[in-house]
Amino acid sequence: QAIDNAVDAGVVAVIAAGNDGPGEQTIGSPGTARKAITIGASDKQDNISDFSSRGPVVWGDVNNIQYLIKPDIIATGVNICAAQWDNAFENKGANGDCNNDNNHVAISGTSMATPHVAGAVALIKQSHPDWTPEEIKVSLKGTAKDLGQSSSIQGAGRIDVVKVVKLTSPLNNYFDFGIVSTSGKIHNLHDKIQIKGLFPQIYDSLKIDYSSDEINWVTNGITIIGQGNLIAEFNPEGNILNMGDYTFRATITKNGITKQDSVKIFFDKNLKNGWPINIKGENS
Repeated sequence: QAIDNAVDAGVVAVIAAGNDGPGEQTIGSPGTARKAITIGASDKQDNISDFSSRGPVVWGDVNNIQYLIKPDIIATGVNICAAQWDNAFENKGANGDCNNDNNHVAISGTSMATPHVAGAVALIKQSHPDWTPEEIKVSLKGTAKDLGQSSSIQGAGRIDVVKVVKLTSPLNNYFDFGIVSTSGKIHNLHDKIQIKGLFPQIYDSLKIDYSSDEINWVTNGITIIGQGNLIAEFNPEGNILNMGDYTFRATITKNGITKQDSVKIFFDKNLKNGWPINIKGENS
């Protein structure tokens, strides 16, 4: 709430996602703030770092589950040279990581990725002091490089500083899209699956298909819903023939822009009706 209030007051909040990846829903506060620009980390070859915390952000009670696509964007955060404090990380400085510089150390983390985005924001504010925090956030996300990962891993993609700084006006056609829940990732063949996500409520087309080999894609058993946060429902009975992983991909088009996201679901033909179930416990 404090971060959201700061953004409402005109402050751009750029926050590290955290280093608790690669599991889902590992982003911690304040990176979970709705209006923050939450930053994940990649290496210099655009590979998402295993340590980079993943989304989505999920909150609310059973009858009112809400979702956010986080992180918002990715920046380079592996082996970044920075000024050394006292003797902290002294083994990461003069040993070659920072070209034998005793005053700097090379560290990895989303906290090393975040300053790159903060710097880009400063450049945008310098060129366009009238842009709002939301316009800056949307413009960063709308110019990012898609790394081909799911939205819960990469957000909008890796920041492209040159592209965003060259904008003469804020983007107005960007929209968030991504699968945020499939009610668990292991399923039997008796229960329908709800595929939930974040997407604009007005769109030109919306499609779900699935494949066991990511070569042959089918839509059997898919019912498109496209309302609220429910993208589609899937009935596996009679449509899933072999036990194993199936990739479900969602594709949406709006105003000439097409976006795609995917998720893997494992179907276990040996599970009885009603399983798996969540068992709530102190250590679960």
